Amino acid sequence: MEKPVIATSFSAAISAKLTPGQLINQLIDEAFKPSLRRLERSPEYVNGARALLLQQFVGKPLASLYPYGTAAADAFFAGVEEGRAIHARYLAARRIGTSISGLAGLKGHAYIAARNLNKPVERVIDAEVAK
Repeated sequence: MEKPVIATSFSAAISAKLTPGQLINQLIDEAFKPSLRRLERSPEYVNGARALLLQQFVGKPLASLYPYGTAAADAFFAGVEEGRAIHARYLAARRIGTSISGLAGLKGHAYIAARNLNKPVERVIDAEVAK
């Protein structure tokens, strides 16, 4: 029996058959499509989001092509932050219907955060501060 398809924030189907480049293009197209009624973003901003996705999916080092201290570099790094949000939404869409314990596809901080989701928070109080 096949699992029902659950609608996510990404309207396009996310398929394991896509190459990393195709997947990145699909995620960027979905995030910046005109029907979302959001402000249009500069090419530098979109390049920042694409650079972060390339880092996450392909392992390409994150590097700005724009001189630091310029508006173009600021837009690029703001786009990098949006790229982080796009990547997080993609990971969440992939996990719908699966157990959180399946951490095989996660890397770095995403793995650590997902691993610690079910752990109780321990409050450490320094003995000196408690007095």
